Amino acid sequence: MCGVNFWTFAVLMVCLARSSVHAGLTKEEIATMLDITKPHLEECSKEHGVSLDNLKEIEDETNENFSCFMSCFLKKIEVFDEKGIFDPKKSKENARSFIKNEETLTLFDKVADECSKVNDAEVSDGIEGCERAKLLSDCWKEHLGKLM
Repeated sequence: MCGVNFWTFAVLMVCLARSSVHAGLTKEEIATMLDITKPHLEECSKEHGVSLDNLKEIEDETNENFSCFMSCFLKKIEVFDEKGIFDPKKSKENARSFIKNEETLTLFDKVADECSKVNDAEVSDGIEGCERAKLLSDCWKEHLGKLM
């Protein structure tokens, strides 16, 4: 694993990329996240045949490549463990490396806690984490408005 203090900006980064939402983040915060996560995004995009240029178009209910790309990315940035389980505590800790606005951090923490429910969902792909990654992505997407 990468050993860097990132987090669920994996999900947030992909959600940002596909929704053009800036979620209360400054341009500098977004640029820093992109710089740090780009190698992982690129590696997982190659591994799963997902183009970073069209994330918005390929993400849908049935795109397994996108979901497995997300799982790969979340594992690389250590937001998912080796069993494909979301770690909201690590997500919140790592968010503090990027987000400086206390109000945004508080909202982020609430969304991370709310989205931890994905760990209770039954998934058929086990440690692959593709289905859980899709659930987490959907949860973040649903709650992104709270971060705006």
